Amino acid sequence: YFLLLAAILAFASPFKTKLTGLFGGLLALMLVNYVRIIGLYFISAYANNWFTPVHSYIAPTLIILLGCVFFAAWAQYAQSEQS
Repeated sequence: YFLLLAAILAFASPFKTKLTGLFGGLLALMLVNYVRIIGLYFISAYANNWFTPVHSYIAPTLIILLGCVFFAAWAQYAQSEQS
C-alpha cells in the first residue's frame, strides 16, 4: 500500500487527481488483498502443498505488479488531466 501511495503523492499532479489515485489505489489493493486471503484459505483447505509458495512468492509478487499497473494507468490519466 505504502509504495503505491508514496508514488502517487510524489507524482506531479493536481490535488484532486492525487486524491482520486489514492482512494482508487487503496480500494484496488484492498480488494486484491481480500481475494488473496480468501484464495489462501481455499489453497490451505484443498491444496496445502501450494500454500507456502503462493503465500510467500506468488501473491506478494502479484500485488506489487498490480500496484505498478495501477500506478502506470493512473499516471497516464493524471497526465491527460493536465493537458
